[in-house]
Amino acid sequence: MTAIFRVEWWDDASRFALIIYSLNGREQEFGLRLDTDKRILVDHFDDPIIDQAIQEWVLPIWKIVAQHRMITDALRDTGAETTLKDNSDVI
Repeated sequence: MTAIFRVEWWDDASRFALIIYSLNGREQEFGLRLDTDKRILVDHFDDPIIDQAIQEWVLPIWKIVAQHRMITDALRDTGAETTLKDNSDVI
């Protein structure tokens, strides 16, 4: 069983976000890289069933990331401070 814990990005200018996930109930050491420009995962699983399940989450995750980036950009343009923690979502 695979579960998505959170999505992180460290640089607002970066097109990549890191999807932190668990596999069989254990958080994995490395996340999955999401290319937000292409709306695809750079990383894949050898197991086609797991890979298919994760691929189904790419667009919903991308939509959340895009929405938060728009909010972050708007806040920054007004001079308000924001952090990733302020813009985190549980998926």
